[in-house]
Amino acid sequence: MKVTGNRLRDTKPNFVLTCVCAVVLCVGCVIQAEEFRQPQPLEPDVAEASSEGLESMAGIRIPPDWEIQLYASEPDLANVVAFDIDNRGRVYVCETFRQNRGVTDNRAHDDEWVKADLAAQTVQDRIDYHKRLLGDAAVTYAQHDDRVRRLEDSDGDGKADSSYVLAKGFNRLEEGTGAGILVRGSDVYYTCIPKLWRLVDKDDNGVVDER
Repeated sequence: MKVTGNRLRDTKPNFVLTCVCAVVLCVGCVIQAEEFRQPQPLEPDVAEASSEGLESMAGIRIPPDWEIQLYASEPDLANVVAFDIDNRGRVYVCETFRQNRGVTDNRAHDDEWVKADLAAQTVQDRIDYHKRLLGDAAVTYAQHDDRVRRLEDSDGDGKADSSYVLAKGFNRLEEGTGAGILVRGSDVYYTCIPKLWRLVDKDDNGVVDER
């Protein structure tokens, strides 16, 4: 292909302009990405000890030869979504503090929200429509936390006597409710869409060392 001197002079400014535009667009992308800053989650509100757990047991129907007793209640755990039991009888619980404050039902929003949710094909799409439709309020969707707790009955009386927050900090804008847990040895598998976590408490002190 032959390029004349005039042709070169005609295209050079366009080439420079294209580069400048590309730089401006890239800078714009960085600014857009920095608009939302992930906040530290607030400390969740957990109800104080009460008789509510014992009172609710009265409404549970059991066979005549069965017994029922309260294993744990507030403030040792709260807002239980799911749980699993390991081979030592310890109970691992998914707690959520994000329902209707970070994870919402689409029916609580207008059609634009529903359409954006249905159109989202990637995690980034999900993040983007939250930021676009919520605006400044997007930060409130990441202020509340979901977490994993471990309960243990060390003396075998059927009641939990120790309670640890095994892992927390599941509060990103794109995350849903932490709603699934499976324990195998020292590995705890925890689902909090769009992620599947493997949580490891190597020294068995009730706090995760690796995630």
